[in-house]
Amino acid sequence: MARHRGIVRWLGGACAIALVGSGCGGGDVPGEAGAAASNTAVEEEDEWEENTIPVIEWVHLEPSSPAPGGSVTAQVRVNDPDGDDIEYGYAWRINGRPVRSSGDRITLGNALKGDPISVTVTASDGWDESEAYTARAVVGNTPPVLQSVTFDPLGTIHRGQRVTARPIAIDQDGDVLQYEYRWWVNDRELSSESDMLDTSRLKRGDEVRIEVVASDGYSESNPLRSAPIKVENSPPKIVSTPANAGDASVYLYQVQAEDPDGDRRLRYRLEQGPPGMTIDPISGALSWAPAESATGTHNVEVAVDDLQGGVGSQRFTVVISEEEAAAEAAPPAAPSEG
Repeated sequence: MARHRGIVRWLGGACAIALVGSGCGGGDVPGEAGAAASNTAVEEEDEWEENTIPVIEWVHLEPSSPAPGGSVTAQVRVNDPDGDDIEYGYAWRINGRPVRSSGDRITLGNALKGDPISVTVTASDGWDESEAYTARAVVGNTPPVLQSVTFDPLGTIHRGQRVTARPIAIDQDGDVLQYEYRWWVNDRELSSESDMLDTSRLKRGDEVRIEVVASDGYSESNPLRSAPIKVENSPPKIVSTPANAGDASVYLYQVQAEDPDGDRRLRYRLEQGPPGMTIDPISGALSWAPAESATGTHNVEVAVDDLQGGVGSQRFTVVISEEEAAAEAAPPAAPSEG
């Protein structure tokens, strides 16, 4: 029920306040009191005005979807035609449990994503209290945070080598994360959206970068771009298979090599081998005429250099039996007489 506010007005007039033993408009007023009453006409009028109860028009919670561990503030709009000073009362709840806070702002503390938040607000003008107004919100999602993105393999990459992006991200809500990938080669964006990049079409000196965005299904992280890595020189590879010694007097082996970068000025050399074994540095033709005493197993290592800092090698053994050595050492048979 609305209360009433008393207002006293003092108005000048011919009628004085009635005192004990006196009347208004006639009769004698004895003593000084009567003289004062006759000289000063004062009328006391009591007026009672009905107070207007304040009305809460709306309550907004900001932010409308607060993050776990953040804070939320109640914004209130009240209509009070009397212009009285308003005092507010706040009753907060998280997950239905009361929160010890009487102010317009709370910290969410251990609240998790999806937890309901409510605040019930009342407004008082000192005379009457408004009807309660309840506003609600839900603890929102925390976007994932990308901490780093690296490449596998680490350090350097070579043409033809498969490169894989390795992002590291955290999600405060514990959501399963998915990633989006964008690759660049020499500032040219590729069409690949995979976490792996095929470098078979790249060339020595190309620079590779990747940009990653993490998503928890609700929000996305800020994009994170890797530092560039350069496609380094790839060493040549010997692809031929060593020949068996056999029973020939000279051991021959044509070394063949391929270079992933397409280098053609390959140079061959003999890193290890028995005395007398040689290799042509340009053609890669290896030859050896074993002596009679060269029976046994001989370790051989050949290498190929692309003259760009890349070297490939191959190791194998050549076995010379005693029969083969004797056959190689025996003089040729004399021609028969006809």
